[in-house]
Amino acid sequence: MIVAPIKAKIPRIVVLGDTSVGKTSILNRLMQGAFDENAAATTSAAFFFYQPPAEDDVQDLQIWDTAGMEQYRSLNSLYYRNASAALLVFDVTSPSSFASLDKWHTDFVSNGPLQDLVVLAGNKSDLDFAVDKDLVNLWCEKHHTKCFYTSAKSGENINDLFVYLSKIVPSLSESQEPECVILEKPSEPSKKFCC
Repeated sequence: MIVAPIKAKIPRIVVLGDTSVGKTSILNRLMQGAFDENAAATTSAAFFFYQPPAEDDVQDLQIWDTAGMEQYRSLNSLYYRNASAALLVFDVTSPSSFASLDKWHTDFVSNGPLQDLVVLAGNKSDLDFAVDKDLVNLWCEKHHTKCFYTSAKSGENINDLFVYLSKIVPSLSESQEPECVILEKPSEPSKKFCC
């Protein structure tokens, strides 16, 4: 058995938040430039590779879209492992989705990486706000983070959000890389023939 480091050095971002806050819609807007008003709720995880516009201080990202429904939340902690950061999404028209951020944050910090690197996205900013921006600012101050008000429908701030993430996540160094086990078939003993 040979143990070798994984070669991929692309930081992983997990996207978390209550159901129907628009996590998948944000990613569809980012990756496909499209918005589907009738998108179905996510019931499993999916991931995308994001390559930001070429700049010196950005890096590619591995973005994991997770399920927000209660019955699937226990699976989400599987995706926290080896994550570089979390994008916590709430719906600006839903105070309950904002109130859930503490639970999502605690779950990520308890099951995820050693560093507590999160960024907020207040989605559906094209609609009337029901969440007080002052409360959002206080949450951000408490957790030393930033909030982007996004609209998956219009595309507002979607690209800026992910370029920002690609700049702030730490690069994966050799010491941070998880190890994997590479199994090799044992070589068969050479057969000796007699003359």
